[in-house]
Parts: sequence; C-alpha cells; structure tokens
Amino acid sequence: MVVVNPADGSMRVIGSAFLTGQGRHAVTAKHVIDAVPSGWELHAGLAGPDVDRADVQVHASFIYIPCDLLDEDARSDLALLELRMPPDATSVALTVTVAPVNGGSTEELDEGRTGPFKIAKGRLADGTEVATSGFPLAAPALVTTAGTLASKFAPLDPADPDAGMRHLCDLTATGGNSGGPVYRVSDGALVGVLVAGKLSPLAGGVGAQSVGLTLVTPSQDVVELLVRNGIEPDRYKALPPQPKKAHPRKKR
Repeated sequence: MVVVNPADGSMRVIGSAFLTGQGRHAVTAKHVIDAVPSGWELHAGLAGPDVDRADVQVHASFIYIPCDLLDEDARSDLALLELRMPPDATSVALTVTVAPVNGGSTEELDEGRTGPFKIAKGRLADGTEVATSGFPLAAPALVTTAGTLASKFAPLDPADPDAGMRHLCDLTATGGNSGGPVYRVSDGALVGVLVAGKLSPLAGGVGAQSVGLTLVTPSQDVVELLVRNGIEPDRYKALPPQPKKAHPRKKR
C-alpha cells in the first residue's frame, strides 16, 4: 500500500495488502489505513514481474491502482478496499515495458494477470510452515520471510473474553509488513493477515517475556468481512462453469 500526495506527486509505502474475493478488492490492516495522512490518496501497488537477464534487468516494478475504503473492523484490525477498476474487470495485466541496456528496441513482457488469494480451508495445525510477503523497507521492494504457526488460538487479552483471538506465528516482520498476507508454504492458501508483533509474558516470570511473535488475524475474519459486504470469498464460485472435457482414454 502506498499513499500519494496530489500536491507534488510524492509517494511513500505505508504497509502491505493483498487481493481477495474476485480480484477487485484488497484487504489490509485497519491501522495501516488509519495512518494515511489527511489529503493524501490511497493506492494499491501491484508488484510487476522481476526481470533478470543479461540484457535487461527490472526490479521493483509496480502498477499503482487508486482505491477506496469500503469497510473496516476495529476488533479484527482489518480494512477492506475496493480498487478503482472498470465494472467488469477482475484482474490487472502484469506487463512491463523494458529497453535493453545496450540499446535496441523496447520489449513488452507479459507476466499474466493479478489474482486473489485462495483462503485456507480445514483445520490448521500448530507447526504448519507459513510465510508472509510484504513491504517492510523504505524502498518499494517485496520481501518474503518464512516461519511456523506457533499457536492457532492466542487471546489478545486473557482478562477480556470479548477481545478476540489471533494466530501467533514465529516469523520475522516489521511495521511495513502490517496488512500483508500470511499463507501456507505448501499451497499458498491464506492463513490470515499480519497485524502486529507481540511480546508474551512467560509463565512464572515477573516481567519476563518471550521472544517476539507475530500476531495474525485468522482468515475466517477476512471471510466474514467479505460476506457482510456482499463479496463471494471463494474466487472460483463466481466464475462461469467450464465445459467438462472428456478424458483422452475415455470413449464417448
């Protein structure tokens, strides 16, 4: 996520986000949206392809799409954004125009189109390998770190049963990762949304705290946010049915 100052065109990274639903919406952390300066415009930066060839090198190529806040939820620290896309569009072409370093004609590289995250189904087990991708650096560079799901159910406040639950993940993250997806390494399915770091008090210790863990809002909260805004969470359900193809060994 970036914000743009209309006065001079300057921009800065404020956090991370990911596409969800049918591809027209993005989810981030509410506290990321709360940090947007007054008068600045919110944009989703879609990461374009990295190119690493002998004659062409392109990194940190982004397509910026203006977006609007559609809904937010303080309890889960989630915000739902709608990208300003044509009414019938569900994806954005990831293309980049490059010029060889030694001269020559420009070339347009097509790396497909954007797509929303699929959401993990079924039970999660502690110890599941997970990863997060986001923008923790001052420069707009995508960074991915990996770790494990340390605890599926961690209360935000043990003294307040209504405070909600979070996953705890043992992976490296900083402020710029806020709002980014946490997903299973095995299949890329969304596990939750990275919202904060946490130091947890240790049992039997006075003032002693555990190593830093990452707080993750469970993907079920994302589903609830989408549903209450009339958005189908399953990216495949809204697609037209495809004709079945006969198995090559099966005679008609």
